[in-house]
Amino acid sequence: MGTTSNTSSMSNTSNQEISEIRWNHPDRLVWVATADGEFLGMVEGRDGSFIANNTLCGTYQLFTTLNEAAADIQRSAHDYLSAVGRSSTHSS
Repeated sequence: MGTTSNTSSMSNTSNQEISEIRWNHPDRLVWVATADGEFLGMVEGRDGSFIANNTLCGTYQLFTTLNEAAADIQRSAHDYLSAVGRSSTHSS
């Protein structure tokens, strides 16, 4: 089983840098988000929907598209980093 990855750039305004969210696709219906080696969350395709398992907020949420689920993980990563003083913004 191969692994593919995609990155979404995040720019930084703090001393502790987080450079990007990296999306790995280890299985046909699983996408895993990490940044600087830290697990952010994952998206799982199930029954035509996408479940965002957002470990930073401890939530599971159902979305109709992969892009919506991935955006939820990215928003939460930004919110989490801002709350812990690692303020970042992500760009598309």
